[in-house]
Amino acid sequence: MKKEIIDASFVNGRSLVEGKIYGNTYTALKCLIDGSYCTQQTLPSSLTEINYKDRLDYWKEFCTIRMATSRRSGHTTAICKIAQSYFNSAIFLSPNLDVSRFLCEAFKKRYDVEGIKKITKNTRDTILTKDGGYFFRSYRSIDGIRGIDCEAIIIDPACLLKPKEEDKIYRDLGPCMHTYLEKFFIFVG
Repeated sequence: MKKEIIDASFVNGRSLVEGKIYGNTYTALKCLIDGSYCTQQTLPSSLTEINYKDRLDYWKEFCTIRMATSRRSGHTTAICKIAQSYFNSAIFLSPNLDVSRFLCEAFKKRYDVEGIKKITKNTRDTILTKDGGYFFRSYRSIDGIRGIDCEAIIIDPACLLKPKEEDKIYRDLGPCMHTYLEKFFIFVG
Protein backbone atom coordinates (compact mmCIF):
# COMPACT_ATOMS: atom_id res chain seq x y z
CA MET A 1 0.00 0.00 0.00
CA LYS A 2 2.77 2.43 0.86
CA LYS A 3 4.49 1.80 -2.50
CA GLU A 4 1.27 2.65 -4.36
CA ILE A 5 1.05 5.96 -2.52
CA ILE A 6 4.65 6.80 -3.41
CA ASP A 7 4.10 5.85 -7.07
CA ALA A 8 0.89 7.88 -7.23
CA SER A 9 2.57 10.94 -5.75
CA PHE A 10 5.45 10.57 -8.20
CA VAL A 11 3.06 10.45 -11.15
CA ASN A 12 1.16 13.46 -9.84
CA GLY A 13 4.43 15.28 -9.14
CA ARG A 14 5.70 14.49 -12.63
CA SER A 15 2.61 15.96 -14.23
CA LEU A 16 3.05 19.14 -12.19
CA VAL A 17 6.60 19.76 -13.42
CA GLU A 18 6.42 18.28 -16.92
CA GLY A 19 5.65 21.61 -18.58
CA LYS A 20 8.54 23.29 -16.77
CA ILE A 21 10.94 20.49 -17.76
CA TYR A 22 9.94 20.75 -21.43
CA GLY A 23 9.96 24.56 -21.27
CA ASN A 24 13.51 24.62 -19.92
CA THR A 25 14.70 22.22 -22.63
CA TYR A 26 12.96 24.24 -25.35
CA THR A 27 14.44 27.52 -24.06
CA ALA A 28 17.95 26.05 -23.91
CA LEU A 29 17.70 24.69 -27.46
CA LYS A 30 16.20 27.94 -28.74
CA CYS A 31 19.11 29.91 -27.22
CA LEU A 32 21.64 27.59 -28.86
CA ILE A 33 19.98 27.96 -32.27
CA ASP A 34 19.72 31.74 -31.89
CA GLY A 35 23.42 31.84 -31.02
CA SER A 36 24.39 29.80 -34.07
CA TYR A 37 22.16 31.92 -36.30
CA CYS A 38 23.73 35.17 -35.08
CA THR A 39 27.23 33.75 -35.39
CA GLN A 40 26.63 32.63 -38.97
CA GLN A 41 25.24 36.05 -39.88
CA THR A 42 28.23 37.94 -38.48
CA LEU A 43 31.06 35.85 -39.92
CA PRO A 44 33.68 37.69 -41.97
CA SER A 45 33.23 37.46 -45.72
CA SER A 46 36.31 35.24 -46.05
CA LEU A 47 34.41 32.52 -44.17
CA THR A 48 31.06 32.99 -45.87
CA GLU A 49 32.21 32.57 -49.44
CA ILE A 50 30.42 29.78 -51.28
CA ASN A 51 33.50 27.60 -51.61
CA TYR A 52 33.95 27.58 -47.83
CA LYS A 53 30.30 27.32 -46.79
CA ASP A 54 29.98 23.89 -48.40
CA ARG A 55 32.92 22.44 -46.54
CA LEU A 56 32.61 19.95 -43.71
CA ASP A 57 34.82 21.99 -41.37
CA TYR A 58 32.56 25.06 -41.76
CA TRP A 59 29.45 23.02 -41.01
CA LYS A 60 31.00 21.41 -37.94
CA GLU A 61 32.42 24.68 -36.62
CA PHE A 62 29.60 27.16 -37.22
CA CYS A 63 26.42 25.26 -38.10
CA THR A 64 26.35 22.50 -35.50
CA ILE A 65 24.30 22.63 -32.33
CA ARG A 66 24.59 19.86 -29.75
CA MET A 67 22.38 19.46 -26.74
CA ALA A 68 22.67 16.48 -24.44
CA THR A 69 19.99 16.11 -21.82
CA SER A 70 18.53 13.40 -19.65
CA ARG A 71 15.82 11.10 -20.91
CA ARG A 72 12.27 12.40 -20.46
CA SER A 73 13.43 16.00 -20.37
CA GLY A 74 11.19 17.05 -23.24
CA HIS A 75 13.75 17.11 -26.04
CA THR A 76 11.36 15.51 -28.55
CA THR A 77 8.68 18.08 -27.75
CA ALA A 78 11.29 20.85 -27.91
CA ILE A 79 12.62 19.86 -31.35
CA CYS A 80 9.10 19.55 -32.73
CA LYS A 81 8.23 23.05 -31.54
CA ILE A 82 11.59 24.45 -32.73
CA ALA A 83 11.14 22.93 -36.19
CA GLN A 84 7.63 24.31 -36.50
CA SER A 85 8.57 27.76 -35.17
CA TYR A 86 11.91 28.27 -36.90
CA PHE A 87 12.00 26.21 -40.08
CA ASN A 88 9.67 25.78 -43.04
CA SER A 89 11.54 22.62 -43.99
CA ALA A 90 13.61 20.21 -41.94
CA ILE A 91 14.87 16.64 -42.03
CA PHE A 92 14.48 14.67 -38.79
CA LEU A 93 16.81 11.70 -38.38
CA SER A 94 16.38 8.88 -35.86
CA PRO A 95 18.20 5.56 -35.31
CA ASN A 96 15.51 3.44 -37.00
CA LEU A 97 12.18 3.72 -38.80
CA ASP A 98 10.10 2.96 -35.70
CA VAL A 99 11.63 5.87 -33.79
CA SER A 100 11.37 8.04 -36.90
CA ARG A 101 7.65 7.31 -37.23
CA PHE A 102 7.14 7.99 -33.51
CA LEU A 103 8.85 11.36 -33.98
CA CYS A 104 6.66 12.11 -37.00
CA GLU A 105 3.52 11.37 -34.96
CA ALA A 106 4.81 13.52 -32.09
CA PHE A 107 5.41 16.36 -34.55
CA LYS A 108 1.91 16.02 -36.02
CA LYS A 109 0.36 16.20 -32.53
CA ARG A 110 2.19 19.44 -31.82
CA TYR A 111 1.68 21.08 -35.19
CA ASP A 112 -0.62 24.03 -34.54
CA VAL A 113 -4.09 24.46 -36.02
CA GLU A 114 -2.85 27.06 -38.51
CA GLY A 115 -0.13 24.70 -39.66
CA ILE A 116 -2.61 21.92 -40.36
CA LYS A 117 -4.35 24.17 -42.89
CA LYS A 118 -1.02 24.49 -44.70
CA ILE A 119 -0.46 20.72 -45.04
CA THR A 120 -0.61 19.51 -48.64
CA LYS A 121 0.63 15.94 -48.08
CA ASN A 122 0.67 13.86 -44.92
CA THR A 123 2.22 10.36 -44.88
CA ARG A 124 3.91 8.15 -42.28
CA ASP A 125 7.25 9.87 -42.82
CA THR A 126 6.61 13.12 -44.69
CA ILE A 127 4.58 16.26 -44.07
CA LEU A 128 4.54 18.63 -47.02
CA THR A 129 3.22 22.15 -46.53
CA LYS A 130 2.64 25.13 -48.79
CA ASP A 131 5.92 26.58 -47.49
CA GLY A 132 8.13 23.45 -47.43
CA GLY A 133 8.04 20.16 -45.61
CA TYR A 134 9.23 17.96 -42.78
CA PHE A 135 10.86 14.62 -43.52
CA PHE A 136 11.33 11.84 -40.96
CA ARG A 137 13.91 9.17 -41.74
CA SER A 138 16.47 6.82 -40.20
CA TYR A 139 20.07 8.03 -40.03
CA ARG A 140 21.14 4.50 -40.83
CA SER A 141 19.74 4.86 -44.36
CA ILE A 142 19.89 8.45 -45.59
CA ASP A 143 20.59 7.73 -49.24
CA GLY A 144 16.92 8.18 -50.21
CA ILE A 145 16.69 11.72 -48.87
CA ARG A 146 19.72 13.31 -50.50
CA GLY A 147 18.70 16.34 -52.48
CA ILE A 148 15.71 17.31 -50.35
CA ASP A 149 15.74 21.08 -49.90
CA CYS A 150 15.74 21.96 -46.19
CA GLU A 151 16.86 24.55 -43.65
CA ALA A 152 17.89 22.16 -40.88
CA ILE A 153 18.91 18.58 -40.15
CA ILE A 154 17.64 17.50 -36.70
CA ILE A 155 19.00 14.29 -35.17
CA ASP A 156 17.14 12.72 -32.20
CA PRO A 157 18.54 10.85 -30.37
CA ALA A 158 22.06 11.67 -31.44
CA CYS A 159 23.77 9.81 -28.61
CA LEU A 160 23.71 6.56 -30.62
CA LEU A 161 25.63 8.00 -33.58
CA LYS A 162 29.17 6.93 -34.35
CA PRO A 163 31.64 9.55 -35.67
CA LYS A 164 31.62 7.99 -39.16
CA GLU A 165 27.81 8.17 -39.23
CA GLU A 166 27.94 11.84 -38.22
CA ASP A 167 30.39 12.60 -41.01
CA LYS A 168 28.11 10.80 -43.48
CA ILE A 169 25.20 13.00 -42.36
CA TYR A 170 27.29 16.12 -42.90
CA ARG A 171 28.58 15.04 -46.31
CA ASP A 172 25.35 13.57 -47.67
CA LEU A 173 22.80 16.00 -46.24
CA GLY A 174 24.76 19.24 -45.89
CA PRO A 175 24.19 20.01 -49.58
CA CYS A 176 20.41 19.86 -48.91
CA MET A 177 20.77 23.31 -47.32
CA HIS A 178 22.68 24.90 -50.20
CA THR A 179 19.98 27.50 -50.91
CA TYR A 180 20.00 28.84 -47.35
CA LEU A 181 22.57 31.28 -45.97
CA GLU A 182 22.30 29.81 -42.46
CA LYS A 183 22.52 26.05 -42.02
CA PHE A 184 21.71 24.01 -38.91
CA PHE A 185 22.77 20.54 -37.85
CA ILE A 186 20.99 19.98 -34.56
CA PHE A 187 22.09 16.96 -32.52
CA VAL A 188 19.85 16.30 -29.51
CA GLY A 189 19.69 13.50 -26.98
